[in-house]
Amino acid sequence: MKWLIGFVASALLLVCGNAVAQEPAADMAPQSVPYVTRVIVDGEGYRCYRLDATVELQYLYIDTASRRVTFWGARVLDLGPASPLPSIGVEVGDVITRLDRIPVATRAFRRRNQVGNWVWQLPEMDRHYSLTHVRFIKAGTSAVLEEVVDLGPLGGPLTPPVPPAVPAGQPGLAP
Repeated sequence: MKWLIGFVASALLLVCGNAVAQEPAADMAPQSVPYVTRVIVDGEGYRCYRLDATVELQYLYIDTASRRVTFWGARVLDLGPASPLPSIGVEVGDVITRLDRIPVATRAFRRRNQVGNWVWQLPEMDRHYSLTHVRFIKAGTSAVLEEVVDLGPLGGPLTPPVPPAVPAGQPGLAP
């Protein structure tokens, strides 16, 4: 019974909350109607710690010979020094569309940052590890590329193994 009350309360909050929100309801889910992307503000975007990059979710399109293809993509705003993305040719301005064939907008949601602007949060960008297929589009082109990059082991960055310390006075393994 408690789950039913919680479900009804969350549904009412969702309906009523969107009615008085400053942002349009269609802008709340990546699968909704396309919206015009806003001008990028320096430092604004989602920080992917696994990729050591800052990205901005945008609704984009590519014109093909027969039709216009629309999709959500994460435009790279900044690459940190430890980012594995440059090793496969991803640069600032490029758009990442999928990681391991999963769209980057999966489970995306918006939240206000420290200065009060709404910023897309992309948890899917931090859910991958080890060898990962990255599908991306170079800035200014429409060719979709896919490369494999090593994002390191689950639970931490890629570091060399450290041998266990041998207590003083005890025989250890020879190097």
